[in-house]
Amino acid sequence: MKTRSTAWSSLGSIALPVVLILAIPVVVVWAYIPSGSRAEQEQYAVYSAFLSERVINQWVESNVPPASLHLVVESETRPHDPGLGWFFWRYAMLSKDMPSLRAASYIDFRLRDRDPRTLQSKFDLPCSYELISGDQLRALERDAGSFAKRFPNSPGDLRLSSVGFNRDFTQALFYADWFCPLCGGGQFILMEKVGGQWQVSAESSNWIS
Repeated sequence: MKTRSTAWSSLGSIALPVVLILAIPVVVVWAYIPSGSRAEQEQYAVYSAFLSERVINQWVESNVPPASLHLVVESETRPHDPGLGWFFWRYAMLSKDMPSLRAASYIDFRLRDRDPRTLQSKFDLPCSYELISGDQLRALERDAGSFAKRFPNSPGDLRLSSVGFNRDFTQALFYADWFCPLCGGGQFILMEKVGGQWQVSAESSNWIS
């Protein structure tokens, strides 16, 4: 018959490994998470660099001067691929299109992208822009003519996720959807900081129409 001390000793020998196993993810996540205050600042630099480099430049190539453009962006970020099941599958898929993607950037992206976040007017763009709610956008999208009438100089609207970073803020990962009257698409964007400036490093298309 086991004594009380023996029982407690047996329980302790079981509990300690369990506690250590549970603690490992916490320690790993803590080691990966970048500073929250700096992430808030850097995310708008990432958004602005992407929109300026890709979206606006593409429209300029269509002979539309930046000064006449008006970007429409949903005022809240949209979480993408929620749930643990998507976590590992998506990382495997992205790694194929983004060989330089770091696990730290992906983990931080997932942590920051769990809940919607309200965007602020902190974009630095060579054109005007406007943040409007998702409800307003959906109401306008039900009638393409309504969107064009309210935003005659906008080719469509954009929806952005939160941005994830590696710990030293040299890599960023986020997701963007864009919609226009006759087209649309969504993609993950990987950006790298080179010479103090954010640049698109790789993209992984999720859908296109």
